[in-house]
Amino acid sequence: MSIATESLDQMYERLTAGIEAFNPGQDNPLKLPIGFHYVVSARGEDAGLGFFCERCKIHVPHHAEAVKHCGTVSTPPTGFFARRRMKTFRLRMY
Repeated sequence: MSIATESLDQMYERLTAGIEAFNPGQDNPLKLPIGFHYVVSARGEDAGLGFFCERCKIHVPHHAEAVKHCGTVSTPPTGFFARRRMKTFRLRMY
C-alpha cells in the first residue's frame, strides 16, 4: 500500500506496531526492586539502601535516606520484619 492511499489509522498502526513489545522492558530495564532495597557494590561491599519508584521512575542507587517523589516523601522501613523482607540489588561495573 502506498503512503498516498494509506489512511491515518492504517499509518498509525504501521508506525506503532513494535512499540507495545518494546515498552515493558523500558519501564525498569535494570530489574530494580520496587521501593527501598539493600544495595551491594560491585566489589561486594555494603552500599546502604537504594530506592526505585515504578510510577515516576526515580532511582536513587545507594545511600537513600528520605526520597521525595510523586508528591510525597518515602522513608525507609524501620520495623524488623519489614527490613527482613527487603530485597537486595547488586550494582554492576560497566
